[in-house]
Amino acid sequence: MSKCDRKNLKRGILHELLKVQKKFQDQHFPLENIEISSLASAIASEAMEIWSMTGKWWYKQKYDLDKIKEESIDIFHFLLGLWLKLGMNEKEVVKLYRDKMNVNIERQNQRRD
Repeated sequence: MSKCDRKNLKRGILHELLKVQKKFQDQHFPLENIEISSLASAIASEAMEIWSMTGKWWYKQKYDLDKIKEESIDIFHFLLGLWLKLGMNEKEVVKLYRDKMNVNIERQNQRRD
């Protein structure tokens, strides 16, 4: 797999989503009143909801994909809030993602060698 570079990650939509989230937070749940641990707990709780719908590995089950999608958007909602709480903007999120993806790619390439 090749490196994750700027050509692979276009900017724009994340900036808009962060703006929408900031407006929502300002109106309903100001970030200065929310602890980082509360956002982390919300993310973990939503992930546990997905796990509880899919975590029975010992038998075949049919997943409610619409519900799983809904819960994944809840996770994304809280991630946007966390990034705003941390003072991150689109540029920083994309840069850190790209940097971490390159680490992950390198790890996988080393496993194959």
